[in-house]
Amino acid sequence: MARSCHAFVTASVVSLFFVGGVFAQTDERGQPVRFSVGVVAEIDDNRDATADNKQDNVDLFLRPRLDLYFGDASSLFDFYYAPALRYRTEPGENQDETDFQHHLGVEMRHALSGRLRLRVSDRLSVTDDPQIEENGSVVRGDQSYVANTVTAGLNYDLFRYSNLDLQVHNRVSRFDDEAVAARSDEDESGVRIQHRRSLTPTVRTLLTGEYRMYSYEDNLIYTRDFDSVVLAVGLENSFTENVLGSLSVGWQTRDHDDEDIDVDDTPYVRAEISGQMNPDLQVGVVVGYGIRDSDAFPYPSQEYADFSGFVNAKLTQKLKLQVAGNYHQSTYEQIDETRLGGNENVLVGDVGLSFYAMESLSLMVGYRVEEIDADDAVGSSYTKNTVRVGATLNF
Repeated sequence: MARSCHAFVTASVVSLFFVGGVFAQTDERGQPVRFSVGVVAEIDDNRDATADNKQDNVDLFLRPRLDLYFGDASSLFDFYYAPALRYRTEPGENQDETDFQHHLGVEMRHALSGRLRLRVSDRLSVTDDPQIEENGSVVRGDQSYVANTVTAGLNYDLFRYSNLDLQVHNRVSRFDDEAVAARSDEDESGVRIQHRRSLTPTVRTLLTGEYRMYSYEDNLIYTRDFDSVVLAVGLENSFTENVLGSLSVGWQTRDHDDEDIDVDDTPYVRAEISGQMNPDLQVGVVVGYGIRDSDAFPYPSQEYADFSGFVNAKLTQKLKLQVAGNYHQSTYEQIDETRLGGNENVLVGDVGLSFYAMESLSLMVGYRVEEIDADDAVGSSYTKNTVRVGATLNF
């Protein structure tokens, strides 16, 4: 273990000076390149996010990050690659002391004319950390997996006061372990059409139609695939030049491939507001209710109620505060004697302080709590507390 820790420290120093120097030279030539290296320690009290046999642990991360940005009035290209070398002080029975993770993203936009705009993006993660994602999805246990989301869209001004937006997406999750993959591998594909009509300079009507297909790993016992349709109407308002809010209400249906599960529907609600309240304060809040894919095997889908929000505040010229939270309530209906149904409540809170010691160096400290309260027929309950400290050097 000491040898691995020494290698981690050595790699950190080498990356800071060698790779940083290379990209610093590139940036001096006027290239739109940004490079940084972060070193982070995460101390938690429940390494594998389990209900029992909790294990304290410290993870040390070396996180270089490369950003490429090209943009003008009509086009944008934004790319990042953020690998990570993790050293674990208390690895489990089937875990390694050191592990490589990868996060990659690209976003492209282009205006073909004054009325027609195209966009495409991709997000790829290769990791093995148990986590609760932003949308409330739960990954339990330390399992290696790949997650990728591709989105493409078209935005067109039909008339002076009328706009049409078309978006398609595909999301895949793949786990390395065969037993885990049989329960958790998933594909989601969808298309959304949204029409905006301006009523006043700040108020617009919204008409939304969306179709999604969810498919899981083939299972000899359970058929879990299903389709979902959303139809909604709403209003969108620009409260200020930098603050936008919207409310959409409608109906959502789900049709399962399993013939023993009836087609049903539920109300659909989505409300959100976000923006720059003042030069030093950014706020966002989203509230939603509807149907989505399942986080609990062997259920195919869930009804959910979700609340999430964030606050980014500039306290001083060098000190910034970030606060984020998410509460997600899932309801699983009884299907048969093996799927009795139940509820799962997910709560995530995160707070962080960043201190910019100088233009190229920032220091960070943060705290995150994850708490799940689940009925026995749905999943396991657990609480996980994580403290993080780190530093980032920008070149």
